[in-house]
Amino acid sequence: MSFFTWIYNQGTYGPILNYETDVNKWGLHVFIHSPSIFYAALNTRDNANDFSVVKIEDTIAKNAWTFVGFTYDYNAGKVRLYIDGILKKEADSPKNELNTNFKIQIGGTKYGHSADKAFPGRLSCLQIYNVALTNAQVKYIQRYCRDVLDIFKPCVNHTSIDVPDRQLTKKEGTRPTDKTTVDFTQWYRLKGKKILSSCPTSSSCGTQTPGWLNGQYPSQEDGIKTMELCYRKDSDCCASKVSVLVRQCYGHYVFKFHDFPVEGRFCTETDPETFADIIFMSTNERCLINHVFYTVDDVKDMSTCVSYCLNAGSRCKSVDYIKEGSGRCQLNNSTKSEGHLREDSKCTHYEVISY
Repeated sequence: MSFFTWIYNQGTYGPILNYETDVNKWGLHVFIHSPSIFYAALNTRDNANDFSVVKIEDTIAKNAWTFVGFTYDYNAGKVRLYIDGILKKEADSPKNELNTNFKIQIGGTKYGHSADKAFPGRLSCLQIYNVALTNAQVKYIQRYCRDVLDIFKPCVNHTSIDVPDRQLTKKEGTRPTDKTTVDFTQWYRLKGKKILSSCPTSSSCGTQTPGWLNGQYPSQEDGIKTMELCYRKDSDCCASKVSVLVRQCYGHYVFKFHDFPVEGRFCTETDPETFADIIFMSTNERCLINHVFYTVDDVKDMSTCVSYCLNAGSRCKSVDYIKEGSGRCQLNNSTKSEGHLREDSKCTHYEVISY
């Protein structure tokens, strides 16, 4: 079993996860113990009220977001606690059947506890798995929600690479595998190409095990889509597979990879870049108010801000670029005719006037 979540801890006692039994018994439970102790108790089904069960805890930050969780490896007899993706503690555990055969309660109070023992903080991207995740998998799920929820940055912050030797006509050779050539922390744009979306022939794309994207590419409005990257072996078009994040941006696709099989290289096909004709009109020293749906800092110039809008699709009707700090970009879901412009010497308003 594995449990992980992003938590905003306010330093007050309360349950994060609790398999709710009755007043006098406990299921598996995860709590914050004041002031900032993240605590998990692995109660068993035959000893639901036995406080000699395995417990594991460590200190986490107060008034800040932290990625926390634990894994229970039944076969290895280990409980491991992670904070911000790093293994912090490990404890031996008997091979017990956990007391998880009750309804799950997230936050709130344990049955029979008073209201002042409720968890007052915030939780996000809570995840429960029926297996003990590896260290690498913990790192992956820490990034996952952030990767999937921020649909705009990948279109602006990515690495463009040439992939000239991955087409179907390239026969098997000695070219490096995907596992040795890709950085899992980066989004990638394949210049003029995209990953092949049909099963390739054997011994093509420079490898005996060619890879292809199984499914339909996302539209711009779909945001980030998790898709299957299949690798062919002999007659089996999907002998092995991994997941990949795919996003359609303004005129191209970007990809983020999280793992690869030991062998194989994904294939590519031509992706003609098409850009719609879009014109923006500017209004100096003005900002639109009450219509912002996305804000990003550290935007170096106006053209980058406009790029965020283009990659947001039809939802973005205007932007405000604010020359403050390292530059702030605000995307709006309306134009000045639908809202109100306020005076601001640091701000320039740009809105779409033609598609």
